[in-house]
Amino acid sequence: MKCDECGGKYRGISGDLDWDDAYVGTFVVKDVHYRKCETCGQVLLPLETAETIEKRRAERRDELLKALPLGAFLTAAETATTLGISRQALHKHRRIRRGFIHQTGFGGGVVYLEESVKRFKDTGDGRFPLCSSTGPHGSEKLAVLDKLRDRTRAIRAAAARREATAVREPPPEYGTQPPKD
Repeated sequence: MKCDECGGKYRGISGDLDWDDAYVGTFVVKDVHYRKCETCGQVLLPLETAETIEKRRAERRDELLKALPLGAFLTAAETATTLGISRQALHKHRRIRRGFIHQTGFGGGVVYLEESVKRFKDTGDGRFPLCSSTGPHGSEKLAVLDKLRDRTRAIRAAAARREATAVREPPPEYGTQPPKD
């Protein structure tokens, strides 16, 4: 088979494939079959491989989203209120169902990434890269996570300060009666 780009020949390959995705970064898809041009490196995917890549992409997206603190997400009711639509309309919205808002399962329901909801409300597309990758096996940094970690640290620090300055009364001793008036 000839390559459409350069006219080179495709070679059948079975093995691991490094896949780069605009939203979830680079990830490895294990044990797949594909064809690769010997000259330019263009890849042709059979349907089964494309489905495997899409399944692995969804798993990777869920991994990245579940690494975020729960405070970064909105419930379906909060999301619907933010978007100015009903919960029913939220669940039936074609673009939202197709992933235009980053969402993941939690506790038997669906939660929506707050930053993604805000972007969707403003632009109609709430997708943005969840990480930037330095290579197929390199270290990754969540783009949104830095801001969320800072906010979480600030909340924890404020709670620790309140805890440290709280006046505590000693617990009553057991076996003693409270004073009577």
